[in-house]
Amino acid sequence: MSTAYDKIQAVRADLNRVLLEREQAIDLALLALLTRQNYVQIGPPGTAKSMLVDALHLRIDGARRFKRVLNPGTTDSDILGPIDLTRLADEGRYVRRHARSIVEADIVFLDEIGRANQMVYDLLLQILGEERCVDEIGMDTPLALPVLGSFAASNSHLTGDDNLQALNDRFLLRQEIAPLADPASLIRLATDRPRLSDVRATITLDELRQAQAEAQQVTLPTSMVEAALALKEALRGEGVLVTDRMFTWSFPLLKAHAYLQGEPHVGLEDLAVLGAAWWVDPHERAVVQRAIFSVATPLQAQALAIEDNAMDLIAHLPNADAHDFLSAAESANAQLLDMVQTLMQAIRGSAARDTTRQKAVGSLKRVHAAQTKLAGQLAARMGLGGIDLSGVLATTA
Repeated sequence: MSTAYDKIQAVRADLNRVLLEREQAIDLALLALLTRQNYVQIGPPGTAKSMLVDALHLRIDGARRFKRVLNPGTTDSDILGPIDLTRLADEGRYVRRHARSIVEADIVFLDEIGRANQMVYDLLLQILGEERCVDEIGMDTPLALPVLGSFAASNSHLTGDDNLQALNDRFLLRQEIAPLADPASLIRLATDRPRLSDVRATITLDELRQAQAEAQQVTLPTSMVEAALALKEALRGEGVLVTDRMFTWSFPLLKAHAYLQGEPHVGLEDLAVLGAAWWVDPHERAVVQRAIFSVATPLQAQALAIEDNAMDLIAHLPNADAHDFLSAAESANAQLLDMVQTLMQAIRGSAARDTTRQKAVGSLKRVHAAQTKLAGQLAARMGLGGIDLSGVLATTA
């Protein structure tokens, strides 16, 4: 592998060192850079959505960043820079002062993207489009932007009206970000919080551009194109439309995913990354990921199904002060224990890539955390406990 590849992997490892339980988010952020695509994180406040982009920016030498929290009062000047009124008056030319604006940025982060207004949405449709340019009335020519990767965050999904839907469609990659689940992570956060500024690996802009080029040299077998097309048609049958734009954008993404895993060609497991690309509405997510993972990564499909079942089980428990809580909680705890055991055995017996196994371990941790919390509510009266995961976690580290 090349120096650029080694640098990407070093940055990847360094980000995982300082960002807890964010392995998938880190990989998606790197894939956004490798493909010059857009990535949006959706989740409640306080889940380190902006920290990911801050940490990534610190590890790209020489990268200029544009960061803005959007709101209903945001204007085009807040993004593109103010109009140079002196030149407009003296020369009659419509020119903006672009210093520190999005026009000069290599990395873009738009926080609270769902709170902007119609004017900003229209502008972002240009900026986040494939051509990465701005074309305003009064400009001599459209202005090309140097953006290498665009990132956004929102507390809610970009759905509900046509403006948000159009903006949502500009993001190839999206992920729901959850709070930390592993008690060990929470303890570390409270006692030995990692510092983003503790940078131990970096990559230059030139090396990043080289990595982008190398990623697209990965071989894409015809069989993988056919498999993707079959998945697209299968989802169509379930009422999920993968647009032609998303389908076309998917193949550079598949190459970049294989590259990030150190593979010379796209394989079946790489199709799993489409689970972060082919859903737009949150109601589609489970359908899309189940269909894709069942073909690409059966272990991940099993882990996701178990995790979904576990969360659904917890969600439907009666209130703790209800007369039937105790019996319902006992039954749910027993089912959660079985889920943990089943998933542990599946991980131990899997021949999947390490990255796929780690994603399954993430589901295992979340199910185990739910079981431990429920068992804690019963422990005083029933003496119930949890399962020691140290063995399986050691085998999948």
